[in-house]
Amino acid sequence: MILVTIVISTHNRPALLRRAVDSALDQPLGGTAGGSIEVVVVDDGSEPPVELAPNERLRLIRQSSGGVAAARNTGLSAARGSFVTYLDDDDVLTKGALRRALEAQASSTLKAPVAVLAALDEMTIDGTFLKRRLPPTLAAGTPFPLVELADGRSHGVKQTLVVPTAVLRDIGGWDSTFRSRVTTELFMRLGEVCSFEGIDECGYQLTVHDGVRISGDPQVRQQSWKRLVSTHSERMSEHSKGAAALALGHARMSWLQNERRAALVAVMQAMRWSTRRTVRGTVRAIGDVARRRDVS
Repeated sequence: MILVTIVISTHNRPALLRRAVDSALDQPLGGTAGGSIEVVVVDDGSEPPVELAPNERLRLIRQSSGGVAAARNTGLSAARGSFVTYLDDDDVLTKGALRRALEAQASSTLKAPVAVLAALDEMTIDGTFLKRRLPPTLAAGTPFPLVELADGRSHGVKQTLVVPTAVLRDIGGWDSTFRSRVTTELFMRLGEVCSFEGIDECGYQLTVHDGVRISGDPQVRQQSWKRLVSTHSERMSEHSKGAAALALGHARMSWLQNERRAALVAVMQAMRWSTRRTVRGTVRAIGDVARRRDVS
């Protein structure tokens, strides 16, 4: 019986991909219901095509380049596990991450269905620890990216998601019209129907490196932000404080990418969403953005 499907979408990162695949195949489930894992690698139009050593727990699916959301949907369609998780091709899972996630899911007292989020460590390519992000524990009913979290808890753990496969399929999977913000968009919908059990042990190591990332493309980021606001305008209006915080985060990144006009537009959006209680915080954040004027 396959308990967990690990989906790895990849595009032109052969060296880093092998590291990711090794960490996925090296996931012991121990006595967890006697189940096993499978790894589904979706080659999203790599040139040359991906080649991997044969393994009975590994499947390789090739497709024309359609973007990360489309590749993840391909993996979701192929998944045979009761649960599914996603691993970026430049990151790694920590040993025992899936066993801990399944144990936390089984013992959770939250309203079903329950997904699991773990701590995420930022690491350099040579393995130097940079910082840890801690997950929240949340009941279903609110768009995750718009929830105000307790101090020390982070929205930036979405990569660690281990979720019942049927739940992800029921909400329509990933929105392939997005090229960036794909995980934020998914969690907008997922948080309304699914609870999140957070565990503070690290399950995922995000690699900080200088390679090409979709999120580093200013044009793609701006287009995806506009689409996110358009698609989820009603949710953002209902959760205005969280929407303002999200907009300010986009403003900071836009400023750092020298997209000054877009940064100011996002600040204005944050001001529109801010309530009286958060106006002071918004003004402080505007000052923070402005102080970055010398950063290209």
